[in-house]
Amino acid sequence: MSSYSIAIVCACISLKVITDKINSPVYKVGTSDSSFVAMSASRNLIWDYFSKSETDASKAKCTECSKLLSLGSNKPGKQTVHGLKVHLEKFHKELFVSYTTKLNARNAEPPAKKPKLDKQVSATPTLVQLSMPAVNERSNRWPDDHPAVQRIEKSIMDLILLICCRTTL
Repeated sequence: MSSYSIAIVCACISLKVITDKINSPVYKVGTSDSSFVAMSASRNLIWDYFSKSETDASKAKCTECSKLLSLGSNKPGKQTVHGLKVHLEKFHKELFVSYTTKLNARNAEPPAKKPKLDKQVSATPTLVQLSMPAVNERSNRWPDDHPAVQRIEKSIMDLILLICCRTTL
């Protein structure tokens, strides 16, 4: 196996480990099995007065008058609560005063400090890039005449040739 092939395999293995780590449930904030509680800290206080509609993801229901109001989109990243605030201000003035009081009190508080981790206990395992000799010493290598190795080496050589030809033109 050529040194280029080994380097590509190392990079792919490292990328796979990092991708698996990022996609693990620990990093998915807001899921039920998440170890973080970041969603409750950043939750908009307007939701104390509204609930999301069960039938339409783009609507919110006022808990006071049961009116359905638009959130602008059914995609959570594109939704806005401006209409909900306007509704409170126009139709439920006492609730709007309560909302703004809570909001001002929350904004006056200093942000909560993250808990410090003990230096001996790491929250995440350390990822280490393997050296070339360490990769060569691995016992689970495919033989050089294996069809998968041949295809990978050919693809790498084609890629190198393509890059070299593009830079010379």
